[in-house]
Amino acid sequence: MRVWRSALLCALLASTLAVAQSTANPGEPKKCALEGNVVTASGEPIKKALVEIIGESSERGANYSAVADQDGHFRVGALLPGRYRIFVERTGFIQVDRKNHRGPGIVLSLEAGQEVRDLLLRMLPTAAITGRVVDEDGDPIPSVDVNVSRKTYVAGRQNWEIIGSERTNDIGQFRVGGLLPGRYFIAAVPPASFQSIAATPKKADPANPQPETAYVTAYYPGTIDRSQATPVEVHAGDELPVDFALIPSRTFRIRGELTALPHGADAGVTLQPHDPGFVVTAGAEVHKDGSFELRDVPPGSYTVYAFVQSGETTLTAHRQVEVTDSDVEGVQLSATPGATIQGRIHVEGNRVPNFKSFFVSLGDDSESMNMVPIKNGLDTIGRVKEDGSFEIQNIPSGLFRVQLTTENPDYFLKSIAVDGTTAPGSRLTVNGGRFAVDLFVSGAAGKVEGTVANDKGEPVPNAVVVAVPEPKFRKEADHYQHSLADQHGRFTLRGLIPGNYTVFAWEDLDGEPYFDPDFLKARESEGLNLRIDEGGHVKVALKAGTSDAAP
Repeated sequence: MRVWRSALLCALLASTLAVAQSTANPGEPKKCALEGNVVTASGEPIKKALVEIIGESSERGANYSAVADQDGHFRVGALLPGRYRIFVERTGFIQVDRKNHRGPGIVLSLEAGQEVRDLLLRMLPTAAITGRVVDEDGDPIPSVDVNVSRKTYVAGRQNWEIIGSERTNDIGQFRVGGLLPGRYFIAAVPPASFQSIAATPKKADPANPQPETAYVTAYYPGTIDRSQATPVEVHAGDELPVDFALIPSRTFRIRGELTALPHGADAGVTLQPHDPGFVVTAGAEVHKDGSFELRDVPPGSYTVYAFVQSGETTLTAHRQVEVTDSDVEGVQLSATPGATIQGRIHVEGNRVPNFKSFFVSLGDDSESMNMVPIKNGLDTIGRVKEDGSFEIQNIPSGLFRVQLTTENPDYFLKSIAVDGTTAPGSRLTVNGGRFAVDLFVSGAAGKVEGTVANDKGEPVPNAVVVAVPEPKFRKEADHYQHSLADQHGRFTLRGLIPGNYTVFAWEDLDGEPYFDPDFLKARESEGLNLRIDEGGHVKVALKAGTSDAAP
């Protein structure tokens, strides 16, 4: 009897608390629930997978997580209503869509009180490339960086994206894992020779010229010419063995002088290839008399960079060189202090943003403008203070494009003024000195929302929607916007800078091929052309295409 009474009392207390909580928060939306399964492409459950549920808006929704059980099942209760992006992670697997393409996650919109019980998250076993790097005699070479790359496009420019990298061990072995099915290029980058860094420069003996050879970056199956590299193809779960040899190749030296070197300063030079897919490890100290020598340099087009640290001051210099069939002599560099920008952000209208969430960056714009490339991680970022001011110091010489980044996609950079004069295209030429830069910002970026359907008029869940700018802006990544449709085919594109766009919708997409001009050229007629004005809000209905028919 006492047990029954105790149970009844507990039940009454729980009911009273629930009523009290409900009364205390009468305006709180009814919570949602989400459950489903994590499986392989063949439907086998994946246990211990981490499911992450990330709210797409800071105004509604929050972040949640769950771990799949032995049967691959997971459940998350008490979610706030909102739009969520759902990811799943598990060592040895990677999330994919229904066509086994690399997945950008799944989008779900949850209404108050809604319960989703049948969400299916797919994963593929990752692949690995293993092997050995040996010399011409078959002996192992340790400490070689083995890079696994694929060709991609970033805003209309071809790029070699390194997907994975490992260093060979003492017996020349390497293993690069976590790879998606696909075609990859393999490069072996030998370590920089100690002699090429610390040796004292010496003149060649004209009476007894001896060709110099060294191990240089090689590409599978064993060529130093990247255009002759052969890709390897891996499939889900593969452990693909790949062995290849490094063979000594003809190399040359670059000799020069850094003039007006400050007393006691630390200085060094490095070499940056103009070919973005080529890697060299050449570097050298600058000696007290300003002389330097870069060794083991294969033929190619390069920029020599000098970095000088004198107290609190950083000085830089650079010069283009061509290495063909002989040593390069007499490269003169004159290091100068980097430039300083003192800037301020001006927001139109009466909006007062949280300036501390803003970042100003100087992106290298030299490649598209045929200028000397400023590489080696020299893109510079400045944090904005509460009053909208910022400062960026030690900026090397070169041509940059000023870019603004913020958490709120409604803000965009309209124009900049340098020392009171408008700079076309938000571009800034730097060659030392101090600049006053004003950034004029709008809080009214354009928006496109709508639905995606298939040929039958049915909504396409998780369709990829991309706004591609008109051709003159296709080398500027911030002019692109993309989104995923939810389970009802609904999508929203925000942060559109005013201009002309072509909006595409695809049922699925592997990576970001819309940056590839050839991919777009073959599908230009499939998109919807739109004009987006400042503060514009356009509603559209899109028909989903397919990305399978590659050009």
